[in-house]
Amino acid sequence: MAFIYALLWAMGLWDFFTYRIPDFLIVSLCAYGFLENRPLHLICACFMVLLLSALRTLGKTMRGYVMLGYGDIKMMGACSLFLPFEALSIFLVSVGLGGLVLACLLRTSRVPLAPAIATGFWMAHSFPSCQVWLNFVP
Repeated sequence: MAFIYALLWAMGLWDFFTYRIPDFLIVSLCAYGFLENRPLHLICACFMVLLLSALRTLGKTMRGYVMLGYGDIKMMGACSLFLPFEALSIFLVSVGLGGLVLACLLRTSRVPLAPAIATGFWMAHSFPSCQVWLNFVP
């Protein structure tokens, strides 16, 4: 598990300073995810990539500019290889809140989302009991 966190934080730091997420780090994370051979998690990753690609297209159509980069989509899909389907909601909420905090702190139009993705993965993976509150929301 330490290898996964090391890759995620390397991606987060790289994105924070260069606004790019290198493909070799994403491929390394995906390769490690495929080695664990969890077919349901592969379906979750495909679902996540399709959902985020649709959101990217919708945002570009409605706003006129891209609000989510392909590197962020690939990184979130790679993270989904290690999360069960029930944890995806916590993952997305954590990433959204982390991105909002980064946007408020940096006060720029471009926000590196990889640190928020790494933090969201940590939240969804380390605190599965956080998912209990979703059962009580009407």
